[in-house]
Amino acid sequence: MTKKKLSGYFTVEATFVMPIVICVVALLCYLGFFMCNRCLLLQDAYIMGLRGCMTNGLNNAETAEYILKQGKEILPKYYAVSGIEKNVKVGIREISVSLQCEMNVPVAFLAWEEEKMSGVWEIQEEKTFDRTNPVDFIRACRKIEKLIN
Repeated sequence: MTKKKLSGYFTVEATFVMPIVICVVALLCYLGFFMCNRCLLLQDAYIMGLRGCMTNGLNNAETAEYILKQGKEILPKYYAVSGIEKNVKVGIREISVSLQCEMNVPVAFLAWEEEKMSGVWEIQEEKTFDRTNPVDFIRACRKIEKLIN
């Protein structure tokens, strides 16, 4: 019987390739969480702004308080986010909703940002809405359309 000698080249290659593969998979997972959090933040900004536009008979301070009260239940659906900063500016003609949060990344090298390795990704969304009730606006347009026809 002849003895075959197996070289260990596959084991050596795997020791270099597998950590890189694991890091890439982890990065893709956290990028997916980041994009999901960003979409949720944008959706919540739109919802808060729409709810603020639908308030009738409230002054600016009461409208801002109402919008912030409506935004209290938005935190539990985010991934790896410790807190969300909410800012609402209400004017005579417009409402501006700004949401900002920081996503914690457990591995600092995944948080590349101007040579600082803080382990935090920042997400910010700001949307401005006209202060008109969409339902009343649609009804007014339908009345005008009936008058024209």
